[in-house]
Amino acid sequence: MLEVYMDDMIVKSHEETDHAAHLRKVFEQARRSKMRSTLRNAPLGSEQAKCEQALQHLKKALSEPPVLSRPDDEEVLYLYLSVASEAVDAALIRETTEGQKPIYFISKALQGPELRYQLIEKVALALVNATRRLRH
Repeated sequence: MLEVYMDDMIVKSHEETDHAAHLRKVFEQARRSKMRSTLRNAPLGSEQAKCEQALQHLKKALSEPPVLSRPDDEEVLYLYLSVASEAVDAALIRETTEGQKPIYFISKALQGPELRYQLIEKVALALVNATRRLRH
């Protein structure tokens, strides 16, 4: 799967073993299309090392379950909303010196007419659901 944004391209593979081949195909197509990249002058070895480091960091993060933390008074909190075809989710996050730490997770499976909501309606539903669940 390939997702292209204004400034970024993301290549996703179902299997880690297939990822190098998928990247090779994307770069070959980019060369044929004469696309330009800001990484053009970067040595491949350093980029490969950075990718490997990022992959190892991601593996470590995914292998350790997140521990919910308690926010301090007057601390700025962030609410991340996630919308999928069959569920809406929210994560309340605090920023620390070690990175972002989860405080609370909320998830709601969509049922009946909610499954047919437009994307913006699902985002609104995620926000309303989070607001109701996070009341003091």
